[in-house]
Amino acid sequence: MKQKKNSVKIAMIGLAVLLLAGVFAIAAEYGTQSDPLVSKGYIDSVFAPQLLSQVDSLVAQKLGNASSEIQAAQDIIDQKMSEFESRQLSVSVDQAFMDNVSNRVIQTVQDQSYNQSTFRAVTVPAGKQLILSVGSEMVLQAGTGKCVSSLLDTTTGAVVSTGGSVPAFHLYLASAQGSGVKASTQVTALVRGAYQIQ
Repeated sequence: MKQKKNSVKIAMIGLAVLLLAGVFAIAAEYGTQSDPLVSKGYIDSVFAPQLLSQVDSLVAQKLGNASSEIQAAQDIIDQKMSEFESRQLSVSVDQAFMDNVSNRVIQTVQDQSYNQSTFRAVTVPAGKQLILSVGSEMVLQAGTGKCVSSLLDTTTGAVVSTGGSVPAFHLYLASAQGSGVKASTQVTALVRGAYQIQ
């Protein structure tokens, strides 16, 4: 019985030695320090230059394609511009119309660009109307005028009805769209908020 136990132990040790030898043999086949699977010299002298060459050629090819597409687009733009210029030269433009459009654009930009939180001096010719947007405020400084629609006189707390006189140096609030002043004489007013002269 003791002999059987010893023979089993010897067989186990032998099997372990054989397994270890097999592992070392397999590991030795896949490269060593003197003969690795892939050498640094191979990567430095062969693989990296080939890879960089392929990348450079692909980039050059793509840039060439993009350059030709950009040139084609530039040619189309140049053609359209020359067609437009030739059409513009053949059309006669009324200078008065152009001046009118230009002045309206300038006035619109100026009207929209001012700071609505501050008062702005506005001159209204006699016979014209200064129409305020809802919530806009006005102080009549010079001239005389009559109320259009209705205004709230915040100085006295009264409502000025349509056709009523608008005393100078009172603060008026437009409580409805279309409220304002029709100038009997030339009027100068301070306005805070959106307005139109009609």
